[in-house]
Amino acid sequence: MGLYVLLAAVSPMFAASIPLIISKTRKELPNWVAFALLGLSSGMLFAVATLDLIPEGIQVASDQAKLEWSSEYLDTLSEDDHAHERSPEETSVKLATMGIFFGFILMMIVEQTMSYFGAGHSHQQSGEANPNHSHDKDDTKHSHGSNQILSSSFSLAALAGLGVHSFVDGVMIGGAFSASASVGARVGIAIVLHKFPDGFMLSSIIQTMKMPTAPARRGKYFFENLGFFILAGICLMTPIGAILSFTVLEGMPDTMLGFVLCLGSGTFLFITCSGIIPELLHQGSNRMLTVGTFVSGYFLFLITDTLFHAH
Repeated sequence: MGLYVLLAAVSPMFAASIPLIISKTRKELPNWVAFALLGLSSGMLFAVATLDLIPEGIQVASDQAKLEWSSEYLDTLSEDDHAHERSPEETSVKLATMGIFFGFILMMIVEQTMSYFGAGHSHQQSGEANPNHSHDKDDTKHSHGSNQILSSSFSLAALAGLGVHSFVDGVMIGGAFSASASVGARVGIAIVLHKFPDGFMLSSIIQTMKMPTAPARRGKYFFENLGFFILAGICLMTPIGAILSFTVLEGMPDTMLGFVLCLGSGTFLFITCSGIIPELLHQGSNRMLTVGTFVSGYFLFLITDTLFHAH
C-alpha cells in the first residue's frame, strides 16, 4: 500500500511543479498560457469525474448490492412484490450517486462562504474594458488585475475541494487494501493515473492566484514559495487519508466507497462547470482557446486512460 500512497502523493506534485518551475523563470506568464493551462486541466478534471470516478462509484455500489440480491431473497418475493419492490442494486447505486450532489453543494457552500467573508472576486476583462475598473464594495479586495483570472473566493474553494479530494483518494487506497491486496493495487493504479490532471489543475489555479506579500523580512521565503507549500500540503492529504482509512475505517462498505467516489466527482464538476469554464468564457478574448484546450484535455485523459487499461 505504501508504494501506491507515495506515488499518489508525488505524482500531482510532479505534474504541478513543471509549470510552476517554468513560471518562476519569468516574472509573468503570457495571458494565453494561463487560459490554456486552465482549459486543459479543466478538460482533464471533467474527464476524471465522468469517465473514472462516477462509473467506478456506480460499479462498486452495484457489485456490493448484487451480493445482497441473493436467490434466498428473491424466493421470498411474490410476483406482485417484484413489480413494486426496489432492488438493493438500484437503491445502492442511487445512494452512491447522491454523492455527486453532496460534493457539488459542498463546494458551492465553501465558495459562497469564502466570498461572503471577504475573499476577493475579480474578472479580467476584454480589451475594451477599463483595466482600472473595480466592481465591489471594497476596492482594496476586488480589482481587475492582469493576472487574476479566477475569483479569489473560487480559487480558495477549488483548492479546498482538491484538498478534500486528495484526502478521499487516500481513504480509497486504504479502504481498497483493507478489502484485498489485488483490489488495492487496482484502485491504487487508477488513482495514481488521475492524479496527474489534479496536479495540472493545482498549478493552474496557483499560478492565477494573487499571492499575499510578505509582511516582514523573516517571512519572505515562505511567501515567495507559498504556491509550493500549498501544493505540498494538498498532496500530503493523500497519505493522511490512507493511514486513517487503513487504521480507523477498515471494513468500509462498498456502498460508502461508491458514495465517496461520487462525492469527489461532484467537487470536480463544480470546479470545472460552475467555476473555471464560465469564468474563462466570460473573458471573451480567449473563448476559442478555452473551448479547444478543454476538449483537448478531455480526450487526452480518455486516450491515456484507454491505453493504460488496454495493457
